[in-house]
Amino acid sequence: MQTLGHLSVPYARDLRNLIAATLPPAMTTARAVCVLDNGIGHAFAGVASRALHELCGGAADLVVSHGQTMYHWVADDAVRGSLQLGQPAWIAEVTGVPVISDLRSRDVAAGGQGAPLVGMTDTLLLRGLPGVPAALNLGGIANITVLAPGADPLAFDTGPANALLDAATGHFTGGNAAYDEDGRRAAAGQTSPDLLKVLLDDPYYRRAAPKTTGKEHFHLPYLRACAVRRADSRSGRRPRDPDQAHGCHRGRRLPSTRSDQPGRVRRRYPELYPDAHDRRGTARPGTPAPARARRTTAAPAAHHRPRRLTDHHCRRRSRPLGAQQGENG
Repeated sequence: MQTLGHLSVPYARDLRNLIAATLPPAMTTARAVCVLDNGIGHAFAGVASRALHELCGGAADLVVSHGQTMYHWVADDAVRGSLQLGQPAWIAEVTGVPVISDLRSRDVAAGGQGAPLVGMTDTLLLRGLPGVPAALNLGGIANITVLAPGADPLAFDTGPANALLDAATGHFTGGNAAYDEDGRRAAAGQTSPDLLKVLLDDPYYRRAAPKTTGKEHFHLPYLRACAVRRADSRSGRRPRDPDQAHGCHRGRRLPSTRSDQPGRVRRRYPELYPDAHDRRGTARPGTPAPARARRTTAAPAAHHRPRRLTDHHCRRRSRPLGAQQGENG
């Protein structure tokens, strides 16, 4: 097997923002799904056309399109389905080449975890190496492939990698940064043992492999809930209702209590505010003024408050979380 090369093309900003706004736990509409399916398909078709001419000399046998995963339905520790968008008809029309798609759904239908490509390619690359070769992929969700001698390859999701990091970065920068470039914010902070303990207490890590997860579980409201649990454990307060503390899933908000007020969160998580402003609205040394302050000459100090760890656009509902997740799936 010979690799001819690769292309990496970012989504257009508007398309990327729409994808982010549609991912769980957000609610969406059939129109938004249709717009995304065709918009992503157009984007994929453009990249496939470039690859066809720049890497393959204008000739290829087929195109394999994984699609953009929007929802991975896991219930009762079993994969029930997986939704990928990116209409393959656009790729076929632009390239004139047969297109294979919907691989994850086919894998789920065959009893798999819905991730057939990574394990297969890792096996092709690692087979024959001495010892017990393994490959760990740190994407939004981390997944590992292990090839033990005399055994079938073992591949599964280990848990979140960049998903929670990106969610925190977007939240604490007000959406100005989609990820922690070069890990600068992480390098400027310190590990919070209490918060790390809460994060590692997730039942997913105790499940036996093979297993799978996604942003349906590990997202910003999940991170908010962990912060609330960490604050409760430090204050000695009785843990709040797990249904409330687990996250804002389709219309549920985290309780707004003193433990998650901006000032307290800032003091408890200084590592998450490397570019924050003090209470007077004065930027710390070396910190650029926020966009809002640049647009006005006398922005009130309230404009410099950090973003809350509560979601004011959600309303508390009483239905169980599991039932609502099933509706979304």
